[in-house]
Amino acid sequence: MVHPGAGDQEAQAQAADRAAAAWRHRHGNAAHRSDRDTGRDQHHPAGQRRRRSRLGHRAFRLAAHRAQLLGAGALEEAGSLRVRAFFGLRLPDAQREALDRYLATCSAAAPDFRWTPAANLHLTVRFIGGADRALVDGIADRLGQTALAGFEVELGELGTFKRGRLTRVVWLGLRAGAAAAQTLAAQVEDECSRAGLAPEQRPFQPHLTLARARRRDGAVLPAVAAAPELEPWRAEELILYASHLSRSGAVYEPLRLLRLG
Repeated sequence: MVHPGAGDQEAQAQAADRAAAAWRHRHGNAAHRSDRDTGRDQHHPAGQRRRRSRLGHRAFRLAAHRAQLLGAGALEEAGSLRVRAFFGLRLPDAQREALDRYLATCSAAAPDFRWTPAANLHLTVRFIGGADRALVDGIADRLGQTALAGFEVELGELGTFKRGRLTRVVWLGLRAGAAAAQTLAAQVEDECSRAGLAPEQRPFQPHLTLARARRRDGAVLPAVAAAPELEPWRAEELILYASHLSRSGAVYEPLRLLRLG
């Protein structure tokens, strides 16, 4: 069984984000700053009900489209000195589209789980959370001067993180590339430590999060179809993302693209 690692930290932060988003929805735009630094993004329920077209492009819309995607509140947040950030690896469009069809099937079979919108699928390398933009830019600058190796990635079988008989997180492991991803994560962790961030408490175990239980304690996962066999690909970019919450769901904005050799 894969140790939850950073994924478990993300699961704990999801509850805080859901509460903040619900409060904001009840009290209007005055609350748009309340969840800025709560931790890893949750995927807003409203976003789960909208099928997104142009999956690979929606997550990569930049400044010209931000007002439409995020609204005035998030634009004010984007102009601030703090961001909610993480380093991750993006899935290619072909793999993303194949998983989009699979996730739609799983969502119908297991409605007690929030299935990740395909546009948001990524492999988290290091979650940072709320931090000064200058600090995360400094980490990216130093990583840009470091020899970071590219590697082949192939997604594997379906797995879960459980609490007793209840499932909390559904994920795909890596059939190929896990060791190289761990090496990359260690390099990122070194620079995060150098910047003064608290170290990760658990070993990094790469996985692709597909769904989280709607209830904090988890839910019974019914039988779902086996994950599709996807073509391997080469990870050639490490991306520093900022994550924004909107009423239509989480939007991940790439801030920096670091080439992997």
